[in-house]
Amino acid sequence: MRRSLHLCVSVLAFGGLLQGQSGSQPMETCKPQMVAPAHTSPQSEAGVSYKGYKRSPVLAFEVDEAGVVRNARIERRSGSKAADDLALRWIQSLQYKPRPGCGTLSSKASVTIDFTAP
Repeated sequence: MRRSLHLCVSVLAFGGLLQGQSGSQPMETCKPQMVAPAHTSPQSEAGVSYKGYKRSPVLAFEVDEAGVVRNARIERRSGSKAADDLALRWIQSLQYKPRPGCGTLSSKASVTIDFTAP
């Protein structure tokens, strides 16, 4: 039986980090807006084991003025290297609307992984 792996990202820290943004635009103009991701529910890879999974991983990343996710890294591991790697690849694939003059924003996201059969 093939299992699907669904990822749901909760952005934890954009609101507070807008104050620390380095650009010249007003904070309201600089609020990040995510472009709909190509894959909202990535499928688990055939033959990959998620053994050891204990909790949602927490990832830290930056969004530059062009809306590109940069410097994504895992801050809290899930207990499964495969789940952590999948969450990291998914975060890196996200795209935000450009925010010229707003600088780079730092954020954290908890990635909730739901292991369910399709």
